[in-house]
Amino acid sequence: MRPSDLFQPLAGMHQSLLARLALVVVALTFATTGALFIGIDFFITRQFDDLRQERLLRLAERVQTAVAEERRRLDGITQLLVNDTELRNSTYYHLFLAGERAHPRAAIERAAEAFDLDRIELWRTDGRPIVDHGADVAFAAPRRAGDGLTRASGAVWLTAQRPLTRDHVDIAWLRLARPLQEMLDQRFGDAGEFEVRLAGNGPPHAGDLRVALDRREDVFVDVRVPDTAGAALNEVKRLVGQVLALSGLLMMLIFVSFLRWQLRPLLALHRAAERVGRGDFSTRLAATGSREIAGLIDAFNRMAEGLKRSHEMEERLRHQEQLSAIGRVAARVAHSINNPLSVIHNLARLMQRQPANDTQREDIESILHHSNRAIHTVELLLQYGRPVKPRLEDCDLREVVADICRRWASRNAAAIDLRAETAAPALLDRLQFEELLENLLDNAAEAAPGEPIEVHLEVEEGQAELRVRDRGPGFSPEAREHLFEPFHTTKADGNGLGLASALAIARAHGGDMALGEGPGAEIIVRMPLSRMEGTASGRAAP
Repeated sequence: MRPSDLFQPLAGMHQSLLARLALVVVALTFATTGALFIGIDFFITRQFDDLRQERLLRLAERVQTAVAEERRRLDGITQLLVNDTELRNSTYYHLFLAGERAHPRAAIERAAEAFDLDRIELWRTDGRPIVDHGADVAFAAPRRAGDGLTRASGAVWLTAQRPLTRDHVDIAWLRLARPLQEMLDQRFGDAGEFEVRLAGNGPPHAGDLRVALDRREDVFVDVRVPDTAGAALNEVKRLVGQVLALSGLLMMLIFVSFLRWQLRPLLALHRAAERVGRGDFSTRLAATGSREIAGLIDAFNRMAEGLKRSHEMEERLRHQEQLSAIGRVAARVAHSINNPLSVIHNLARLMQRQPANDTQREDIESILHHSNRAIHTVELLLQYGRPVKPRLEDCDLREVVADICRRWASRNAAAIDLRAETAAPALLDRLQFEELLENLLDNAAEAAPGEPIEVHLEVEEGQAELRVRDRGPGFSPEAREHLFEPFHTTKADGNGLGLASALAIARAHGGDMALGEGPGAEIIVRMPLSRMEGTASGRAAP
């Protein structure tokens, strides 16, 4: 098998209306589903982003508030300590009265322990350190009072510094310091719902909010919130995508099934049109489907009916032309052949009366036989060439068929299976119809000698249908095409006028003849029915 053969069934799909509509439905379904998903994704994502951004801003405000509070706390402690008499006196004694250095250290240590300070420093006014306590960090000498954020030893510190005064004279500087990150961890480390870290030199991570604490010192922190909402959003979007995909697929299948159901009459119409194209003009369809499709089917039925009438009229005209041509030939044959045949026949009869030997008598009988056959053929030609004018009379077709079959069976010693149960009133020429039926019975007996012949009469829809069937081999396809044509015969000694004459008689009565499907050879004769009342007997057909 070639690879191209695998795609052969798909070769004509681009020309199928159903396939095109299905493609349009699929495209619209995917477009609608995609647009809906994108819209939902955009709306939900935007809402979640707005909520997350709003939460980050609130957290940033909390961080800034916490830093400001811590700065104020350190500044308050610093102000409290510079007003402490013990610290102020011990520092004064150490600086100006050559007091021991241990006294201010002891005061600073007590203050650090009392207020849980990470770093406390005492500086001379000229920038030299006096004493310090706490973390090891190198700060620059204080220059001005206040609080703020200071970078030192690779870290950021919260600081507060104020001068120690005695008698309104600055004698030293006191500085308190606390690591910013430690304070942040202490205030927000246990929250678990977000994280605050000092910002590095690079840009913030995706989703982090960078908050400025001191732009002069270039101090920033990054606020990070675990993206649990984002994970939930992704799960929601995944579920929404699956639901939309399944809904779109289901909608597509339902719509395509609906289209196929709606277009089914068109498929039936296509097959019916093919049958009409092959010559089956009896094809009719029930007007189903939508109004437009039902109207199309009605138009097809009317077209098929018109084509059937046109075909029947064409067949009748063709048959009449054949009759006219045969009539002209018959007249010429009768004029040219009939008289010489009569002379030959009469002379042979005279010679038959004369004394002769056996050989001569055999020759004379042969002359008589063949001249009789020739005369009979000429008579058939003359009869076939003349228009059939039946003399119609009211009768029951069932009784007529029964009488003909009984006489023919008795004369030919043959069996006939007759089934005629329904009365069939009709206008018939009994003699012509007898000629028609006997012709069919003779053909059936010759096709299957010794076998019974089936003769069935049925009445349906204003017409009688007479079926004559034998048990022979039936007709070949070539014979079926030309069976009713004059001079067409399948017999070695036939003249081809029997069925043609029978067809002429049937049509003269307003009926017709057709071939059945078998088995065997089956001829169908259709005759119109009439009412028995009000008809005149013995009137000729117009």
